[in-house]
Amino acid sequence: MKRRSLAFFIVFAIIASGCPAYAGTVETLQADLQGELDIARSVGILSEDFSPEGDCTVGELISLLENAVVVKTGLPYGKEWGAGFPFPENDETIDRAWAARLLYEGFLAMGWVNPNIALGVDFEAGDGETNAPLTDENGRQITHGDLTDYQEFGAALTMREDYQWNYTYKEPLTAMTEWLIGFVIAQRDLLNGKRVMEIDGDNYFNAFDPLTRVDAVLAVKRLFFSYIKDGADRSASAEPDAVVVGAIDDRRAKILGSPTSVDVAGTKYYVSNSGDDGNDGLSPETAWRTLDKVNGAATYGWADNDSRWNNPHFAEFQWAYEHKKERPRLKRGDGVFFERGGLWRGTLQAVAGVTYSAYGEGEKPRIYGSPENGAGAEKWSIASGTENVWVFYKDLQDCGGILLNGGETAAKQTALWYNREYYSADERSWPTAEELPNLNPFSIYELDDMSFFNDIRYVNDFVEYGESGKLYMRCDQGNPGEVFNSIEFITGSDDWGAGVIRAADGCIIDNISIGFCGSGICIENDTTVQNCEISWVGGIVGGYNATGLGLDAAFAIIRSGDSLTINGSNNRAIGNYIHHAPSYAITIETYFMGDEVGSEYDRMIRENCLVGGNLIEYCNGGVLAVCWNAYGRNLYAPLFRGIRIENNMIHGVGYGGWNDLPINETDPYYDFADVCVRLNPGCENVTVTDNVLYATRPEATLLSLGFSNGETDTMSFSGNVFAQNLGGNLLHLQNITAGSGDPIETYKYDYNFAKTVGEIVGDASGIVLPLTNVYDANDVAVLTQKIDDIKAIEYESAASPKPARQLRAIADANIRAQANTDSAIVGKVKSGDVLDFLGAADNGWYNVVLTDGTVGYISPKLAAIID
Repeated sequence: MKRRSLAFFIVFAIIASGCPAYAGTVETLQADLQGELDIARSVGILSEDFSPEGDCTVGELISLLENAVVVKTGLPYGKEWGAGFPFPENDETIDRAWAARLLYEGFLAMGWVNPNIALGVDFEAGDGETNAPLTDENGRQITHGDLTDYQEFGAALTMREDYQWNYTYKEPLTAMTEWLIGFVIAQRDLLNGKRVMEIDGDNYFNAFDPLTRVDAVLAVKRLFFSYIKDGADRSASAEPDAVVVGAIDDRRAKILGSPTSVDVAGTKYYVSNSGDDGNDGLSPETAWRTLDKVNGAATYGWADNDSRWNNPHFAEFQWAYEHKKERPRLKRGDGVFFERGGLWRGTLQAVAGVTYSAYGEGEKPRIYGSPENGAGAEKWSIASGTENVWVFYKDLQDCGGILLNGGETAAKQTALWYNREYYSADERSWPTAEELPNLNPFSIYELDDMSFFNDIRYVNDFVEYGESGKLYMRCDQGNPGEVFNSIEFITGSDDWGAGVIRAADGCIIDNISIGFCGSGICIENDTTVQNCEISWVGGIVGGYNATGLGLDAAFAIIRSGDSLTINGSNNRAIGNYIHHAPSYAITIETYFMGDEVGSEYDRMIRENCLVGGNLIEYCNGGVLAVCWNAYGRNLYAPLFRGIRIENNMIHGVGYGGWNDLPINETDPYYDFADVCVRLNPGCENVTVTDNVLYATRPEATLLSLGFSNGETDTMSFSGNVFAQNLGGNLLHLQNITAGSGDPIETYKYDYNFAKTVGEIVGDASGIVLPLTNVYDANDVAVLTQKIDDIKAIEYESAASPKPARQLRAIADANIRAQANTDSAIVGKVKSGDVLDFLGAADNGWYNVVLTDGTVGYISPKLAAIID
């Protein structure tokens, strides 16, 4: 990312410019609004019979203001406008100076400014944290403390001296009056950058000309849009938005309907809901049936003392351990194909170098973490002492959310478990030990309708994922099992917290739908995840201790659950559809503390990873790349190199419809964005190219960027498409300097957005959609071509791994647990035995697999690789 002058960029916006007072005609009114007329009507500023001809009276301006205030606040305005000021009668015309006073009261009534300002109180003496409705030339939000010199905003007043002390209403223009006029003039409409009241020239404002009706309408409309706190959704009917929304719809359909294009050179195994685990699995007609059978074959390579053999969720593991010679063994180059339209529940343990994909016709095969469909009256009973709280018939692992009938959600009620008690604590209000006694004990009687609570009393601060507990749900409609036909639990599904699929090195995960789980897919090195759907993931409790997160509080409800976690290097996440997650959809994270060396350090590196061609919708975050510890502490370490985030479409971040985590714009640890990249010193070549970032929750932001010591060249941007909701954030920017906690700067998506994208983000070729329905046909054509170019980008399907190589023992030999003669003997081979060759250790010893699945090492002097 570079700070540089913008040579050229495409702008869909109304360019702000100073202009004289309006002539007061319908044509000039419509020319200024340029398509915003409907917006003006929608906020109650205009009525169909309003005539813009002539000068405005006091009563008419008050009426316009009252309409706008009622619409904005939702409450009738009960005070007298201008109380304490000697206003003329309502039917008298009003000049621009007195109009400024009335408009200022409009700011107060809408809650835009601190009322103390009207009393002449110093800015910081009042509410110093209140945000003023101003931004600087780059869109950075301005606070009251910045409002000391309006000349900076081109609004210094130069009154005509012959009128200075001859005011019509027999009151001199006091300094306070000048200040109020200056304040109103300084405000700008965030839709187009025009002043609430125009100046007549350089720092000149004719305060005593009559206010025309056109000026009145424009002033109130601009006042209304001078501070958009709550935001408003973009209009998909506008032509530029329709182009983008259409492309998003096309990509969703393409991913969900993607065919199977992978093939494997090794053995192919098939899995079907109509299969039988007694089959050999070598054809669709002799398919296996369960995940247990697949996971039994996946234990190839596990050591005898591996704790995973004893996982109670998978009885097949124990059988496989006791029947090592009888079970099938997945090897590098093999493939497992699940029948389309099928559904499996549980966890898939992937084997290094194996491809997992789909066969047949129809929808992608599904693997759910949800243990079962919770519908059925017999599965729920009324909780003791309640009339509307129901308890599920079996204990569940921690549940982040519940999806009902495929659309409605039940919200998770969290409570802080400490010592022997649950406490009612907000997820953002993390108490210290001293504050715990002041919290109220939590009870299931406090549940709201359509919310639930999972009673899992973890012994330690961090979660033991194998733990489970009762699930309580309040449902005022009656027994949930009768009310709903489908109840899916977004829950943990294994003892390791590793997600529904944990892919070992060199895997391909293709055309599989993952859902209803604590976390989705976790990959290590040389792995590709493509054409998959990952949905309804996360929200589970990750721990009750905030120590180590850079937070002052010791006790916290920490929730987690990313959809696709990329560890290691040389990975690809391409062409996936990821939706509905309360955290980030795709994360590339690492945790470097500064004292790692050798292989420990190598494991922290994230290098040569591609996140491309994905569609992300309705997650709380899009794509994240960061090493929090190294970034926050300014540690030099080239951890991120060659990371490409490109050709993704990210839509509706923060609008998940469930588990919307609170957003704190000043907290760098919980900063949700379409793309969040925070790089410590030493990182390089991280590119964000040709992405579409569309319609994000206003409190979140399109981009969240952080770098250290001014090293802005660590990341670069080009060709992205930006479109935010009204009043939303465009950019959160932080530059960490050694030994400091520099705050995050916020750049709004306002009339300066194009300048921010070009000069601050450095995306000179980026395209910015307009804030309103105003557009130019030429610009729409450019946007359409850009979207077509993005849609045309294709990624080659990953090539399936080659089958495992083999070697032959050239003498009788011992197989050792480690690559040296001092380690334990785990097996023996005879001269001529053929072994699968996994790789070589640093000292040259061969890593091999015996026929019974035992993994060990053999001296290179006693074996030869078969070409």
